[in-house]
Amino acid sequence: MKTQYIIILLVSLFFSLTANAQNVNSVPMSYCVKMPDYKHWQSHNQNLYASYEQYWQLATNTPLAFMVTNVHNNPIAKAIIQLIDKDDELIWQAFTNKKGEAALWVPKEIEVKHALITYQGETQKVKELISTERGINEVSLNVDCQEITGADVVLLIDATSSMKDEFDAIFAVALQMDATIMLARDQGERYLVQEVNPENTSMAFTWQAAGGGADTESVDAILMAALKAHEWNTNKVASILYYITDAHPKQTDGASTQLSDVIKYAAEKGVAIVPIAASGLNEEGEYLLQNIAYMTGGTYAWLEDIPENSELHRVPALQNAGQSTELDKYLSVTIRDHSAYNSCTPDQGGGRLDVKPQHLATFTCFPNPSSTQTTLKLPGIQCTLEAYDLSGQLIKQWKTMDEKFYKLDVQDWPPGTYIIKCQTAKEQYRSRLIVVSE
Repeated sequence: MKTQYIIILLVSLFFSLTANAQNVNSVPMSYCVKMPDYKHWQSHNQNLYASYEQYWQLATNTPLAFMVTNVHNNPIAKAIIQLIDKDDELIWQAFTNKKGEAALWVPKEIEVKHALITYQGETQKVKELISTERGINEVSLNVDCQEITGADVVLLIDATSSMKDEFDAIFAVALQMDATIMLARDQGERYLVQEVNPENTSMAFTWQAAGGGADTESVDAILMAALKAHEWNTNKVASILYYITDAHPKQTDGASTQLSDVIKYAAEKGVAIVPIAASGLNEEGEYLLQNIAYMTGGTYAWLEDIPENSELHRVPALQNAGQSTELDKYLSVTIRDHSAYNSCTPDQGGGRLDVKPQHLATFTCFPNPSSTQTTLKLPGIQCTLEAYDLSGQLIKQWKTMDEKFYKLDVQDWPPGTYIIKCQTAKEQYRSRLIVVSE
């Protein structure tokens, strides 16, 4: 009888653990597949969040977009770009991402003298800079291939009492990730941010249980403390700070300036901030988190309702082709997406851009840049055309016959730089096309 009782207990324990393991992975959420371009972002802030913008003043900065490539026309990750003013003072500094891209934000009424692009000891000065409305500042450095992989990841989890309905499930998912875990409270409490030892997680729940007092939280101070508490590894392709919170921003004296400093500091360290909104987030918090994501090269995501939650989740104004998933999958996929880097290896495989060092003939596109349609001037013999973005991802593939001129519609393509290849039976031709927003 005792043996049967023990067996029943063991079976019950097994199913309990199995159910808990399933619940750990069942944190439904959605995310923006792609953030909007700058023109639509300005409109988004002006039309939806004008009252918050009056205080936080985040949309007053203007971005300059850069694309940095090497001698093989491959993107360079972790190149340093600096904007210098007329007094030779540093305005903004940023690292390029895996696509060789970076956006540097110029404060209102500051004049940029030139940009400095540095990688592997080589520095190039760019004096004639192109505004975002006109396109991208393209820079080619005389450097060879890179061997750089991986991502440096921090998961910053709001640990105040308002998160009690979701904290356990979120924390359980975080423990599965290869990442540094930090908990966030607020100024004046027992800690502002605190790193968690994964080998001793019981203390984390004790910290969370005490909760927070105020309805608003110092988002600016929390983020700056987290950024400075971690030693960011610049030898990784990407650095990512996920911020899971329902915080209502606190408008304290100097908070808007401090938040601008947070965004600037993140750029200097090459950190993309990726907010994940939890239940209870208000409209001002949504505005703030979305702007932080946009200005640091991150994206925006939000948790969704589950039966156990006592609070409903806010559906964001910025959905932008929102796609549903689960938290553990989202973290794994976005970490991989930020850190998967197309270095100059002889064989890329998988339908990616062939970057073998070789001499290639060229053809022209006009107009270039283009926002709607461009004409390809081809060699006049049958060829297979392929379009790639600068991460090496195949965007479009099609065949031509004997055309010398081919009209290509690009109005639905995201703004950026693309490599167009024309492969004939004997030779490969290549051209570079810049797509801009209307």
